[in-house]
Amino acid sequence: MFQMELENVDKEAACQAALDILKEHSDLVMQLQDEFILSNRDMLTTSLTVNPNLPVEVKKQISMLSLKLQNIIWSVASQVESRKYEPYVQGLNDITFSAYHRKKATELVKADENINISLQAVKTTIGFFSKINRQILKEIEDCQTQGDVKTETKLILGNSILVYELANFTIKFLETFRLTGIDEISQIHNDTIKQIDENKAEIEKLKKDVALLNEEFKDQRMSALEMRTQSLEEIRKEWDQYLKKIQDIQTNVKSVSNHLPTLKFIRDDAKNQISLIEILIITRLIGDSLEAVKTLVMELEDIDLVPLPPETVRRLLGIYK
Repeated sequence: MFQMELENVDKEAACQAALDILKEHSDLVMQLQDEFILSNRDMLTTSLTVNPNLPVEVKKQISMLSLKLQNIIWSVASQVESRKYEPYVQGLNDITFSAYHRKKATELVKADENINISLQAVKTTIGFFSKINRQILKEIEDCQTQGDVKTETKLILGNSILVYELANFTIKFLETFRLTGIDEISQIHNDTIKQIDENKAEIEKLKKDVALLNEEFKDQRMSALEMRTQSLEEIRKEWDQYLKKIQDIQTNVKSVSNHLPTLKFIRDDAKNQISLIEILIITRLIGDSLEAVKTLVMELEDIDLVPLPPETVRRLLGIYK
């Protein structure tokens, strides 16, 4: 229970750190729109990093968004899983191993830990996506309650940019994701199976050599060798089951790619909404202008000229007839 609470604390802190980075990014790109001629779509990382008009340092800062998010995700995943593996590491320290066997055991535990860190990273990424989006939507709802249209529009645009960037990051993360530790586990499995086969071959030779022994000793030795063969089969079965479990995990991770169409839709939908917000803002400006023109017309209707009938004209000309 305590471990679960610690995990939740780690993830909460990491999620807040990721949200802060995303908001900082959103504020930066909105500031750029004040300094450079950028449409809303131009504010997306995919466009900003190749924009020839932006300073190199600014583009470098923008391109760091993905790396910063990735560092947070792998950091919290490592922290959560490493804590779970502490008893196993301690257990290795408590056992008297030769240097060779300690190295092998440590490699196995580390490879297994790396697999779980990879899985935790996927879960953390998806979790961030949902949680951060909910937090931003809550801010927009609060703004709607206060009736602050200008701030609401800015938050909606910011939310659209964040959803796009987060979806784009998650898509790239899943497309390039590879379960770490698999190769190491497979290698240790293959090495162990090779040892088992070599040991069994030696046992088969020993069984032939038993024929040279006297009858009483022969039965005893043959029985011991048979039991040893059975033990090796049990060990092989355990390793094969372990490798099968790892392979099943890898298959399940690959199935995560089934979510890519949904994520791509979310990303592209956010991109479309960003354009819609731009149209909305421009239209609202036009609406404000039309209102100003209407006000001007109303004021002009109140302006009237002094009538100039013939009598008045003659009087003004000094003709009194």
